[in-house]
Amino acid sequence: MMNQPLASEADIKPLETLISEAYKEIDKAVSKDVIHKNTAARRKARCAKYKRLVLMSAGLFVPAADHPDYKKYQEMQAKKKATA
Repeated sequence: MMNQPLASEADIKPLETLISEAYKEIDKAVSKDVIHKNTAARRKARCAKYKRLVLMSAGLFVPAADHPDYKKYQEMQAKKKATA
């Protein structure tokens, strides 16, 4: 969609809207017994993971040193420095 990286929280709003819609649809599917609640939880976790990655790449989220995504964050920062 965009070639330039996201710069502010306003750029993240459409992403949050899409994730909110996805959560609603997932919850609706669970309530109608279309998918299992564990499947729904897994899908929501994946959505949250990708949102977190987008926020990290935009510089809007810095994970704590003991966070599982900290290594990925360091890799992103090293890559940014290498291309700059």
